[in-house]
Amino acid sequence: MSEILPSEYPEIAFDHFLIRRHTYFLSHVHTGLDSVTWPCRIYCSQLTKCLLLAKRGYGFLNGYLLDSTMDVVLLQAGHCIGSTMFLIRGNAGTILYTGDFRLSVDGVRQFKTILPFGVDTIYLDTTFFHPSWRYIPNRETAAQTALSLINRWLKSLKLEGDLLGQCMVYLCLPAQFGYEYLLETIASHFGTKVYVEPELMQCYANLPDTLFRKCLCFDPRDAWLHVRRKRTHCASRRRATTRHVCERAFKSVAVDGSHPLPNVPINRVICSSLPKLAIIPTAIWFGEHYSRTYETVDFAFIPSHDLRDQTVRLFYGTHSSEHEITELVLSIRPKKAVACCTPPSDTLESVQSRLDALVAKSLDRPNTSLSTISSCQTGDSSELFGSIRMYPVLSLQISFCRFPTIFSLNYMS
Repeated sequence: MSEILPSEYPEIAFDHFLIRRHTYFLSHVHTGLDSVTWPCRIYCSQLTKCLLLAKRGYGFLNGYLLDSTMDVVLLQAGHCIGSTMFLIRGNAGTILYTGDFRLSVDGVRQFKTILPFGVDTIYLDTTFFHPSWRYIPNRETAAQTALSLINRWLKSLKLEGDLLGQCMVYLCLPAQFGYEYLLETIASHFGTKVYVEPELMQCYANLPDTLFRKCLCFDPRDAWLHVRRKRTHCASRRRATTRHVCERAFKSVAVDGSHPLPNVPINRVICSSLPKLAIIPTAIWFGEHYSRTYETVDFAFIPSHDLRDQTVRLFYGTHSSEHEITELVLSIRPKKAVACCTPPSDTLESVQSRLDALVAKSLDRPNTSLSTISSCQTGDSSELFGSIRMYPVLSLQISFCRFPTIFSLNYMS
């Protein structure tokens, strides 16, 4: 996760709450906010606010203002629901803080339409700024791969029609947020609900009424598609929910909703014999371990041929690939770029060196159109992400003074 104290504006901090600052910006919901022990005001998107205030232990924070002004524009970051970039313009120059972001090359192209002025410094999420993650399938491609995997698995076990639902599909997520598009796509395709654990459901329930929220359910007995945090090996997480499956009489319906599933006698023998498919969305694993010698299906890795208890790794990234980061820098042409993250098995010094070379290259060449890329790099489509188009989601001006005051946030139409 990125966290920065920009040298241009020493009165603000991005995702960093251990040092006193007058203004804090939160790019997305994450841990560490409990380190704040003094009154402060944190700026974030409306969706991030909804999620944050639903978590235990977080109240309203008061703010102090200084004698200066700056214009702030929030841009969609595409990392997870509610995530934003911060574009700040003031007397010390223009900076762009990306936070954790996933932006397709199509989205990069739209930066020029919202940046009538240049960017002096970009603070960049460089989680995957490494040749091992040169290309990462976008959400749309990854979600379609997941649908294909589930469909093939169901057909191989002849679990179609009236038998759909007599199985368990687990999505083992490495993080709480960032997989909403994947969940919504799978649930909509199969006409089913998605069960999420109470803590996460409490956060999602505080969101506006969207198609994504409607596909979630509170009761594990009402769905054969379950979300699990990948805290431990997914198999142990599956065992933890066996009792819920044993209580379930397969209340799900077929895809067309016309044929209710037959009641199945509830006993442990039947429950333990239910076919199970675990899907682990990951980008780190593919960059570190992927080899053409392994069996792959599209952008997925299947280590086991046991159809009744199978685990699949899905190539799914919530951070931009090296190619996407490169195109962003070449498009914006900042005077300076600061690496905020270190890829696995890399060093921050090495990342910064490559980034400096990229900035120099962008300043040396004419401002031309971006390169042509394959279809797997096209934009995403989701109600939550608004097609990841780069338009301002919030614009405000912060007026600083030496005493606490109240100010308004002006939303752009």
